[in-house]
Amino acid sequence: VHSKETTKSMTIPQFYNYENENKKCMHNFDDTVTLFHVGKAGGGTFKRNLQINRISVNACHPRPGTCDNRKNIQKKEGHQSNSTTTTLVINVRDPVDRFVSAFRWRMAYLLSDVGSKLNASCNNPNAGNTRRACKRVEEYRKEKLLLVGKYKSDPNIFAKALCAVDDSPQHQDGASADFAELHHSMPLSEWLGFLIDPKQIAPIPDINIQNFIAVPMEKQGDGDEMLFEQHIEQLSLHLLRKRYNRGIAEDILRRKPPDDGKGKGYCKHSSVSFHNKKNTSVPSTLSPLGECCLARYLHEDYRLIQTMIGENNKTNNFAGVAPLVGAHPAIKGACSWGSQEQQMLCRSDLRSMLVRRARYLDQSLGTCSEIVTDLDD
Repeated sequence: VHSKETTKSMTIPQFYNYENENKKCMHNFDDTVTLFHVGKAGGGTFKRNLQINRISVNACHPRPGTCDNRKNIQKKEGHQSNSTTTTLVINVRDPVDRFVSAFRWRMAYLLSDVGSKLNASCNNPNAGNTRRACKRVEEYRKEKLLLVGKYKSDPNIFAKALCAVDDSPQHQDGASADFAELHHSMPLSEWLGFLIDPKQIAPIPDINIQNFIAVPMEKQGDGDEMLFEQHIEQLSLHLLRKRYNRGIAEDILRRKPPDDGKGKGYCKHSSVSFHNKKNTSVPSTLSPLGECCLARYLHEDYRLIQTMIGENNKTNNFAGVAPLVGAHPAIKGACSWGSQEQQMLCRSDLRSMLVRRARYLDQSLGTCSEIVTDLDD
């Protein structure tokens, strides 16, 4: 195998045992594989598992334009893209679940002692960059005023405010702008806008995305089983197999040393830092009306997920959700990677996201207020 730290060929044991100035050998895919690390969709687990498998990719987080190798896939107006990426990977979680997770994460942050620490740094001339600290104080106060003040620390109030005027009397003007202010709330359709919006696709003749890979994070049914980490392991196998061959790829993963836990501090879940028992008062689920309002607000994300299922989707136009028209053809191949079983599991997880929101996404069933009333009867 070949490593990121040396160009020499080596055996698999040599690869795992090599260490130079605390740097370990990695399978370097930085120039060809980009990971869009979508917030509140298991990105920390994703990066951690890739690290365990000694796989290095170009990760972009918290937005598409903030990438490790500073090569932006998206072409800026008047400029050529400097990206050599041929494979784009993205972690996909149900859009409604992502919103609730993002809201609870920010509430944990706001209810922690971060505010007092920022104030102390802002008012301490010996603390270093006081200007940056003071700017963060203002951002903190603004966010707290929004989530705690306006939306009463309740994701339901926020979700219902996003309802269309005709869908619910709890619609609020300005809620859409507020949504954009919530950290890690950027919709999938914005992450991938340059691949799904014909107006954005047209002026990008130099885009070189040949493979688009979705890695779903979904818990199906009432069970606790989630296939997310299995998907990541299969992705690792897929990338290594493309570089070497199946036999070598399987041998590489089979012979990896046990996890020593040293990388957990770097890749730990972002919510852990701000865990606070006070956060248990923040609802973890939405009411039917809030769920309906939010699902319809994020309707384009569900259309994107529908498109990702691809041509093999026997439930075309499922639940009143039509696939996107004019999107980059690679989108339809989001699950066309790995073994046949892996492809089936990928599509099953994506389809599950649609099934769970089906009654709300089908607008032919009436407004959110009408649907919720019917459910209560």
